[in-house]
Amino acid sequence: MPFILTILMGFIISLNVQAQQETIHGQIFDNHFWQNPAAAGTTDYHKIRMNYRMQWAQMTGAPHTATLSYDAAFKRVGLGAVIQYDRIASFQRVSTNFAYAYHIPLQKDLKLSIGLGLKYFNIRLSNIDDLGLVNGSDIAVINGQQGSHAFDAGAGAYLYNKQFFAGISVINLIEWQLNFGQSNRNKQAKLYRQYQAMGGYRFDLGKLSLSPSAYFRWVQSLPPQFDINLKLGLLDEQIFTGFSYRTTSDFMLFLAFKINKLVHLAYSFEFSTSSLQGFHSGTHEVTIGVDLVSKKKNLVSSQVKN
Repeated sequence: MPFILTILMGFIISLNVQAQQETIHGQIFDNHFWQNPAAAGTTDYHKIRMNYRMQWAQMTGAPHTATLSYDAAFKRVGLGAVIQYDRIASFQRVSTNFAYAYHIPLQKDLKLSIGLGLKYFNIRLSNIDDLGLVNGSDIAVINGQQGSHAFDAGAGAYLYNKQFFAGISVINLIEWQLNFGQSNRNKQAKLYRQYQAMGGYRFDLGKLSLSPSAYFRWVQSLPPQFDINLKLGLLDEQIFTGFSYRTTSDFMLFLAFKINKLVHLAYSFEFSTSSLQGFHSGTHEVTIGVDLVSKKKNLVSSQVKN
């Protein structure tokens, strides 16, 4: 039993760590802070985002992710926090991230932000019934249910003004080892370092706006991934629509609109042309955004409307 469960844990963790240890949000264009700690506090309002992502719908054991984030600027300092819950097959993971960013005015409205992020991560076996285990009191099962804890850090830089943004970041700098008691000695089970870059520009076209952007991510031992996005703002940006292409042969269509001055709603649908397309019915993602405007404007108030 310990040997079988260890192999299963190693497979799930290895697949999850190297392929999707860090959740890939389709709606990253709405919140760069999820991927780069230096992007915390680049607006003149308190930004709250509640996101739910159902990946590979109708596939057994497919990932479901819920994310709650907050970030805001306090003069030249940006602060932010993210709480995330994932359910993947019979495993669940919980992570919390905290970010500190310092924003430096360069020239005119151009600013450079340098950020540091700290993360707590836990992954554990949450539903042994799905595994059909004979002996639920086995030490390997107990260790799996207790899970593995990890702490790690990330850093980034973010250059921006009202029209333009460019950023680079590295997460999981420590590459903390994941250990499930004595039942897991797989040295590959760890938080893998991930390198990321992003950039985009916003064109004003009267009552319309056009915002092309690109995102890059690379994890050790895997091919790099690119996202290419095009967002169109309509009716003075009361409505947004557009599409994205990811080099894993995934396409995304999205629609977002403002309910009022404080709240907006976004929905996106992803479909794949890869070999996985016959095993699921696409990926759904919904975001509820709340923007609380401060009475006093701070020094960090020129984020590009990406």
